[in-house]
Amino acid sequence: MLIKVCGITNVPDALYSNESGSDLIGVILSDKSPRRGTVDLVNELSGFGLEVVAVYTSIEEALKNQGEEKYAQLHFRTSIQDVEGIKDTGRRVISVVNLDDPDFIDYFKYIKQKSDMILLEKRSGIKELIPSISNLLQKNVGIAGKIGPSNIDEIVKLNADFIDLSSSLEKYPGKKDVRLIDDFFRRLRNHELIN
Repeated sequence: MLIKVCGITNVPDALYSNESGSDLIGVILSDKSPRRGTVDLVNELSGFGLEVVAVYTSIEEALKNQGEEKYAQLHFRTSIQDVEGIKDTGRRVISVVNLDDPDFIDYFKYIKQKSDMILLEKRSGIKELIPSISNLLQKNVGIAGKIGPSNIDEIVKLNADFIDLSSSLEKYPGKKDVRLIDDFFRRLRNHELIN
């Protein structure tokens, strides 16, 4: 199981998350987010050898902000052509499927054709949808939505390929809490999902 810690806004939080067990470090490149990062931060973290995911909220930004990230996460509805356009820049693509959309299954099937990974997200909490999405949890499909230390014991039973978490590890938006990070990864180690 891959772990992505998202909403990173500074180097110390990124390094601590990585040293604790995070495989991917997410930097949100959106002026609308309280967890806004920068392309400079993406490049700095990549320079440390971290696998960085740049999170975009529009195709224009995703094509323009070509930093040194390994992954571009497209946090908006997009097309296969857009996904291919991003991949042509040498980045891998994580496409987000919003589970609040009524036709999310159709979009999931469509966008999965070309995406490297799919992130199923329900911002109010993924746990309540577990029975209805278990058949979607295929290879390279992850989940996000209120995942943290308090519910990871239930979440791991889904056997998702990766999980994405952010606010559940924070002191406040944009600043991680080392105690929450330690608690989360300790619980994961109890399930023998990471070293």
